[in-house]
This record gives sequence, structure tokens and C-alpha cells, in this order.
Amino acid sequence: MAIKFEECVHNDFPDKYNVNGKKVDCEKGLQAGCKALCCHLRPALSPQDLEEDIEYDEKSPYLIKREKGFCIYLDENSKCKIYEKRPLACREYSCLDDERIPREVRFRLKGIVVGK
Repeated sequence: MAIKFEECVHNDFPDKYNVNGKKVDCEKGLQAGCKALCCHLRPALSPQDLEEDIEYDEKSPYLIKREKGFCIYLDENSKCKIYEKRPLACREYSCLDDERIPREVRFRLKGIVVGK
């Protein structure tokens, strides 16, 4: 029996609802001065994200859609509008280890890790 292309693609990505990693309490992160900097990044979307109709950039397929330099799902209070179904890349991301995030912000965030 031949394997379908979709099955091959999905085998390369974990189920985003089963991903565990370092988590930062974003509410406290905003208070610590992070300014939702992670939502300024351009995460690639997984096939599962695309199946859930998370919008992508038409000019750069498979990258999350942005407006004014930020993710389109970031609301006026710097909170994710689709947090429960946020993309795999957002779930796996940790600002604590990202050199693109200012060092002083990462230092303040180290004290507000939740989970692993």
C-alpha cells in the first residue's frame, strides 16, 4: 500500500497539543517588559496549523500572517487571540533562550517559568 504525501508530512511534525516545553507566564512576561516580542517573530506553520485555518502570509506561504510587524492574532492587550490553538512553533518557542530577545528582558523572565 502506498503512503500518502500528507501522512509523510505529518510524521515530521509532532501533534501540537502534545508538545511540552519551557513555558513562560505571558501575563507576567508582559509586566516584566517583554512587549510580546515573540509575536514579532515569523514562525513557520505546521500542516496541523494549516488544517486548523491559521492564516499564513500569501507572499511567504507557511509563515504566519502579520500586520504592522506583529502576528495578526495579537490583540490590543498583547494577548494571543487563538492561544488554545496557537501554532506548533509558538508552543515550542521559549524566549528564555532566544538571543534576539534583549538580555535584560530574558533575565527578568527567568523567574516566571511555568512547567518544565
